[in-house]
Amino acid sequence: MSERKPIGKTEVWNRIRRLHQELDEIMAAMYKVVDEFKQIFRAPWPMHLSVQKLKTGAVYLRWRKSGVKGRQPYLQLESATALKLLRAQPAAVRRQYLRFHQILLELNLSHSVCLCELRRLERYADQLKAFQGLKSVVGE
Repeated sequence: MSERKPIGKTEVWNRIRRLHQELDEIMAAMYKVVDEFKQIFRAPWPMHLSVQKLKTGAVYLRWRKSGVKGRQPYLQLESATALKLLRAQPAAVRRQYLRFHQILLELNLSHSVCLCELRRLERYADQLKAFQGLKSVVGE
């Protein structure tokens, strides 16, 4: 195993701050994509993009089937329902939906990876703090 330099709390907290900024930027990009979709396509649309925020902190760019408020299920573009809606569209529209879906996949992955790293670093910061307390108790 190669020799690694321990990561100090200053480095950890700097990275945590940067990750919070990155998450904010990714979420802003998600809302921008939703706005772009709405500029290209006018309601009523068979399905549209929306940003879903979960209590866990996860944020996703998702497809929603059109319908009455509260009755707009989320869809996976690969699902039979979404595929049927997509196939009913002209080729130029389908290409745009696929372009937006590629962006959706990339933004969702970016957010997920950043959030995972952030959570792990926050846990590491807590562990470093506990470790410093342990060292003071045992006199090191």
